[in-house]
Amino acid sequence: HILISGIALMLLTVVLTLFTSTAIDGSYWDFRNFIEQIIKNNMSMTFPMCISLITGYIIAREVKDDTLKNIQVISIPYRKMMTGKLILGALIAILLGIICVVFTLVAQAIIKFPGFTFDLAIKGSAQIIVNCFFLYLAVLPIIIITSRFLGGHMLAVIISLIYGYGGM
Repeated sequence: HILISGIALMLLTVVLTLFTSTAIDGSYWDFRNFIEQIIKNNMSMTFPMCISLITGYIIAREVKDDTLKNIQVISIPYRKMMTGKLILGALIAILLGIICVVFTLVAQAIIKFPGFTFDLAIKGSAQIIVNCFFLYLAVLPIIIITSRFLGGHMLAVIISLIYGYGGM
């Protein structure tokens, strides 16, 4: 269910950008501006807290569900287990970037901003996906540090939210 919240937050990024871009305020919007605003909104409002929540929750599940003691019976070092979870977080970040691209292209098909080209769509899609990966790397120290505390994933979400807004 936590992944569904990540997908919902990617949809929220695109919907919020649509609201601001279709407002009648005298601004000229084209597809390039739309992509740039999605990257900005994703970077500052949703993605840092989203990926911190998901990755932190994945880490906290072992303690919350009381399965850590069963895993420790197997000779898997805790560091390797954490590394695997952090790699999974990176893959989820890339997946959420791809999902954001899909929502962006669907929104473009509905709204039909001028200036859409295949090359610009490919470039913008790559920027969104790479941006999500690098945002994950940016909040990774927050995730790692807060994972040492019981319930630290919620602290990571709060710190990442402040971090994202600070980026604006």
